[in-house]
Amino acid sequence: MHQVVTNTYILEANEQMADHNREHFKERGVYVVNLMSAPGAGKTSVLEETIRRLKIEYSVDDLDLLFIENVGNLVCPAEFYLGENLRVMVYSVVEGADKPKKYPIMFHESEAVLLNKIDLLPYSGVSLEALRRNVLEVSPETVIFPVSCRTGEGVEVWIDWLRQRVASSRARGAE
Repeated sequence: MHQVVTNTYILEANEQMADHNREHFKERGVYVVNLMSAPGAGKTSVLEETIRRLKIEYSVDDLDLLFIENVGNLVCPAEFYLGENLRVMVYSVVEGADKPKKYPIMFHESEAVLLNKIDLLPYSGVSLEALRRNVLEVSPETVIFPVSCRTGEGVEVWIDWLRQRVASSRARGAE
C-alpha cells in the first residue's frame, strides 16, 4: 500500500511541476520540445542538426524555442512530463524493429518518432517497413520521420514539420 501511495504522490507532484513549467513557458512565448531516447540513438546529433538549421529563424539563446535533451532509456522519460509542447522520440534503427512492441509507452507518448541512422540500415538487418509498422501498431497517430544526421537524408522533412508545429502553436497563442 505504501508503494502505491508513494508512486501516486510522485506522479501528482510531477504533474504539478509540469503545469507550472507549462505556464512559465507559455507566458514567455517559448515553444518547448522534449527529445527523448535511449543512449546512443543519436539524440545529440539530431539536436545539433536541428538547431543548426533553425537558428536563423528561432532564438535558442533568448528562448523562442527550447529543446530538452532528455537522457534516459526507453521507459523512464515517457512517464514524466516537463511542461513541453511537443514530445519527440529519437530511435536508432539499429536497435531493431522489435523495440516499439517491447517498450510501447515511449512510442505511444511521442507525437513524432525520428527513426535515426537510416544510413546504417543496409548493415543492420532491420527492415524500415517492419519498424514503421511496429511503431504505428503501438501508436497509430505518431508521425514518423526516417532521418540520417550523417547524410542529412530526411532531416529537412522533420524540420519543416517542426516549423509548422511551432507556427501553429504561435497562431493559437501557445498550447
